[in-house]
Amino acid sequence: MTAATALALSTAAVGAPAGAEGDPVPPVAGRTVAEFDPPDPDWMPGHRGIDLAGEPGEPVSTPRAGVVAFVGLVGSVPVVVVRHGIARATYQPVSSDLAPGDLVAAGA
Repeated sequence: MTAATALALSTAAVGAPAGAEGDPVPPVAGRTVAEFDPPDPDWMPGHRGIDLAGEPGEPVSTPRAGVVAFVGLVGSVPVVVVRHGIARATYQPVSSDLAPGDLVAAGA
């Protein structure tokens, strides 16, 4: 996967899903530009991830092993979603040649 300009990552994927072992692998070497900011109450709209700065063409990796759930455009933004058990990581704007159902290792 490669970053277009930045990366949005659901924080649910950074925490270990049930039965997961080991520390998550950082998806990019970039700096954090927006922290997790849960809404109050939790059912309201809000920012439920962290935003990491990336450079165009920079490789992006998944923090944990998982299964690709979605690859495509949302609006005009390229998005990749990787499921890690009940958690998921959403990458945008990120393009990839992966396909739904592909297995990915942590750091891939």
